Amino acid sequence: MTNDILLPTYSGKFFKVNNPKINDIVIEDIAHHLSNIGRFTGSAFRFYSVAEHSLMVSYLFDDLLLAKVALLHDSAEAYVGDVISPIKRHLPQYQSLEQKILSAIQSRFSVLLDLELDSLSMVKLADQFALVQEGRFFFNTQEWQEFWEREYLKIQSHLPNNWNDIWYNHFDWHVGHPNEIIKMRFLQRAEELGVY
Repeated sequence: MTNDILLPTYSGKFFKVNNPKINDIVIEDIAHHLSNIGRFTGSAFRFYSVAEHSLMVSYLFDDLLLAKVALLHDSAEAYVGDVISPIKRHLPQYQSLEQKILSAIQSRFSVLLDLELDSLSMVKLADQFALVQEGRFFFNTQEWQEFWEREYLKIQSHLPNNWNDIWYNHFDWHVGHPNEIIKMRFLQRAEELGVY
């Protein structure tokens, strides 16, 4: 009897969640899985996937290495699902598995090997910026708008001047794309960035 937690993947592999092997990590699985996992536990008024979110964060960067890190920043969720941050903070075992998988993904695609702390902070800031922009759009009651505005003010002084323009140029606000289109866009972006 084995203690491995096995996940069947889109490509037909048996991914060992608690003991990830880099040979079992393929970008097609990540793209497929993330394009089928909803952000905000599915509560947005249209389907909005983790893959679409990751694409948006990636588009904020001209620097190819930062764009690559941004594209893969939530990639472990392809294997463990997306848990919203307020709940995730109470699940240390989940966080440990997620970090172990993320480290394996980073090794597999040669990401973060020489990235400085400032650069990582920029990806975290981009993720936070994306969260606020998504929240403003998907949850537009008065209470939520006030919440998102407070969150935006916390990060506003740190934001590059062009991020709002980039965001609005890339995001199809009212159009929910089929998962297959988001998956295809994710794979195209990965190829552009040398993730294969």
